[in-house]
Amino acid sequence: MALNIPVGISNFTEIRSNNYYYVDKTNLIYELLQSPGTEVIMITRPRRFGKTLAMSMLESFDIRKASKVLFEGLDIMSHQSLCEEWMNKWPVIFVSFRQVDGLDLTVHVRCFLLLSQSFLMSIYICLMMRGLLNTRERHLEILLQERQRRPSLRTAYGFLQRS
Repeated sequence: MALNIPVGISNFTEIRSNNYYYVDKTNLIYELLQSPGTEVIMITRPRRFGKTLAMSMLESFDIRKASKVLFEGLDIMSHQSLCEEWMNKWPVIFVSFRQVDGLDLTVHVRCFLLLSQSFLMSIYICLMMRGLLNTRERHLEILLQERQRRPSLRTAYGFLQRS
């Protein structure tokens, strides 16, 4: 039987759904969720080190996905109480700068603004799903409707810092 190696694919759902060869790294989820008092997790590694795949795996634990089948047979499923408490119950906001490309600053700024808008949309969806929208979050909704303008980005970050 030949190995179906996922060259250039960093989407956990795609890898698991298409039976690509996968080295089980799901214990990372267990380790992250066992870290007490962690509010923000920043994963830094060199290029081509699996950051996007690791984040995609975490995203598959997201509230919006029915992902139990993706994790069948993997190490994380041996931690049954953790899976019951966390799997598909808490939103994951996944931001990747992988798509930021281009040779000039204008292109980089435009890509960054688009990523920022996507990030704000993820927050908005999480708040909506949790029923936590109120007048303060209405400001976030207005920001999302605006097009990519620098003042909007500054305002958005100011809003996020106050939240």
